[in-house]
Amino acid sequence: MKYATAVMGMRATGLLLVFTGAIAQPSYPGKPIRFVTPYLPGGGTSVVARIVGQKLTERWGQLVLVDIRGGGNPVIGTEIGA
Repeated sequence: MKYATAVMGMRATGLLLVFTGAIAQPSYPGKPIRFVTPYLPGGGTSVVARIVGQKLTERWGQLVLVDIRGGGNPVIGTEIGA
């Protein structure tokens, strides 16, 4: 009987540690986000990217940087994003 009680106590302690670890995780995102746009500034894509970046900053409470990397038929911005 003592063995069964000890096993139940260990299981309860293990579950408590698992759930406490899950609660202690920092919320996403934990650092500023870089939003890369592979098209030239001033176009429709850059305007939409800035609006989306601003809304994500407000919603997440974390800075979203819009990085506009145009040129090279979007190859430069795509390589940076990858």
